[in-house]
Amino acid sequence: MSNNNSDNAYFTAGELANLFNISKQTLLYYDKIDLLKPGCICEKGYRHYSIQQYLDLEIIVNLRSFNISIPAIKAYLEKRSKSDFINLVAIKKKECFEIIKENEAIIKSLETINDIAKSDKPLVFDKPLLTVQDERLMRVTPVSEKDSGKDRIILFTKHSQNTFHNKKSLERHVGWIISQNDLFVEHNAHPTKAYFSFVLNTPKHKSNSMVTIPAGMYLEIYFKGTYYKNFSKLVNLISKFMELNELEPIGDIYILTMENHLFYKDTDEYINKIFLNVKKK
Repeated sequence: MSNNNSDNAYFTAGELANLFNISKQTLLYYDKIDLLKPGCICEKGYRHYSIQQYLDLEIIVNLRSFNISIPAIKAYLEKRSKSDFINLVAIKKKECFEIIKENEAIIKSLETINDIAKSDKPLVFDKPLLTVQDERLMRVTPVSEKDSGKDRIILFTKHSQNTFHNKKSLERHVGWIISQNDLFVEHNAHPTKAYFSFVLNTPKHKSNSMVTIPAGMYLEIYFKGTYYKNFSKLVNLISKFMELNELEPIGDIYILTMENHLFYKDTDEYINKIFLNVKKK
């Protein structure tokens, strides 16, 4: 190609890039992926672009400004028509609405987390309380005594992911269940029977992992720090309270983390709740 033709009929890569405020590297990339090939390449290896490439690049740049993907643009340029353009726009609109919906869910969850974090509702620690609770549904993941510490972390993680998958939740209330018989035995580690999380809405297909915790009277205690540092004190508080009020436990014991490492580095600042179903003797 002669220099005269290059000057009069073609744009250099630099000229075309400047016209659309993109880099020459972008044009090189478009050439590499066969999105926009130069009209010709001269003897020295310089790329030159005709008016047709100019028009195609105008389409590419404008569609990219709407974050339309390069594969979608490439497919459109190869087979372009008015109906194809309308379809391309419709697909992008649907994608945008899905993003809006997802962001709305994120905002809603962030607002919920923010309200929880800002809540100044006073809690009384280390004081047994009697409450009346409705029937509640929870997801349960059994734990075996043979499971190692690593196995338990894996089970805990899977439980959390299965319960809160795509729920956009930062603060995930996951607790664990201890057998009634184990709680009142004096030793340093009460074995965990299962992990649990309350489920707000009844699933369409109730699985074996879903268990109903019955309605009734519950004894509950809020405490700070980890359960394993506080269990002797908690067992003593529960035992004395039940004896004084002529109560006896029904079923298992539940420990639920209310505020944990999301808010605190020091485990002594964690806030937990222990609760159990009770009845009059």
